Amino acid sequence: MAGVTEHLDQHQILLDLQEALGGIVVFYSLAPVGARRVATDYAKGDYNPNDFGMTAFDMFTVGCSLRTGASGRALLAYVPEDIREIALAEPIPATAGPGAMDNEELLASIEGIRACGYAIGRQECLPGWNSVAVPALWGNTALGVVLWLRPADEGPGDVTDYVEDVRKAAELISFAATAGGRNPGPSA
Repeated sequence: MAGVTEHLDQHQILLDLQEALGGIVVFYSLAPVGARRVATDYAKGDYNPNDFGMTAFDMFTVGCSLRTGASGRALLAYVPEDIREIALAEPIPATAGPGAMDNEELLASIEGIRACGYAIGRQECLPGWNSVAVPALWGNTALGVVLWLRPADEGPGDVTDYVEDVRKAAELISFAATAGGRNPGPSA
């Protein structure tokens, strides 16, 4: 098995997904403390998020909340109940998009995420951006979430067409992480 996994590299998997689909690809992990997510890897292609109204403030407020966005909800579906309660007690970030959900909608979406294995975000984190998020799992534990996002006015309107591509990337990362994949060298 090591012969297969030693060539799997999370960053390259994200780069390949971004090259295939366009948009921006981010790998989010659960923060070690609190009910937050942190971006641990990404492939942004030719995008400058600032061109679309994303700022550093957005990335560190809306972008880290578990209660907004497909990636936040996908992680929220796999965290312990006490972390979920912390996230639900937080207000929706003021800079969130019009698709951000209230607690009732959020809790209902978690059941669907666990059943189908992915989350769709329609202008939740930021106005004008849609996304697909699929958790990279080790058994029933989320190692993180692969998030693919793009401006809503680019490409087909229904981002569910991209679920399988994002799912394959998450599965490769899961496989590499749990079966001995390699870490990128200093030149990566």
